Amino acid sequence: MTRPTNPSNKLENPKNVSFKKLAYNKIKEMILLREIVYGEKIFEKDIAEKLQMSRTPVREALLILESENFVENLDRLGFVVRRPKIEEIKDYFDIRDVLETYAAPRIVANISDQDTDALKENVRQAERHLVAGDSRNFILCNGHFHELLANVTHSAIYCRLVANLNDISTLLRATSFGSKDGLQDSLAGHKKILAVLQSGDAGALKAVLAEHLTQIRTKIEHFVFM
Repeated sequence: MTRPTNPSNKLENPKNVSFKKLAYNKIKEMILLREIVYGEKIFEKDIAEKLQMSRTPVREALLILESENFVENLDRLGFVVRRPKIEEIKDYFDIRDVLETYAAPRIVANISDQDTDALKENVRQAERHLVAGDSRNFILCNGHFHELLANVTHSAIYCRLVANLNDISTLLRATSFGSKDGLQDSLAGHKKILAVLQSGDAGALKAVLAEHLTQIRTKIEHFVFM
C-alpha cells in the first residue's frame, strides 16, 4: 500500500524524521522476530525510553506500520500487533508454492560449487545458533538460506518477487518456530533440500520444497489459530 504524500514533510525536523525511521525499523524488527507477539500491546512510552526519543516519532512509526498491516489500533487498548488472517496465510503459501515450483529446475541447472558451499555454511551457522539457543539469529540465518536459493535462479524478477515477500516470510517463519521442535524441523528441512540439490534432480527438489512448505504451513496454522 502506497503512503500518501504528506505536504508537511518539508517542514519536519530532519532529526525527527531520522528518529521516526529508527523507531519504525526497531518496532518492525521486534514484530518480525516475534519479540512482541500477535495481540500484544505496544507501549509507546517504553519504546521511546528504550530508544531515547520522545513518543512522537514512535507514534508516527506505528501509524506507518498500521498502514502496512503489521499493527492495528484498538482504540482504548491502543496499538497491538496484528494477527494475520487465514486468507492472507493461504495466499502467501499458494504464491510461494508457485514461485518455488518455477524456481526448482532453474536452481538445479544453475547451481555452482560456490553456491553449494554458501548453502552448506549457512546450514552450519544455523546449527550453531540452534545449539546456542539463539533463536533471533537462527531466524535471520533461516531467511538467508532462501535468499541464497533465490539468487541461484539468476532471475532478477524472481529475486525481486521473493524480496517483496521478505517481511511476511520472516514473520511467518518466526511464528512457525514457536518451539525448539520448530527450529529443529526447519533445519532438518534445509539439510534435506541441500542433499537433494547435490543429486541434481529437479523433480526431487520440487517435492522436497513442497514438503518443507507444507510443514511450515501446518506449524503456522497451529500457532496463529490454535
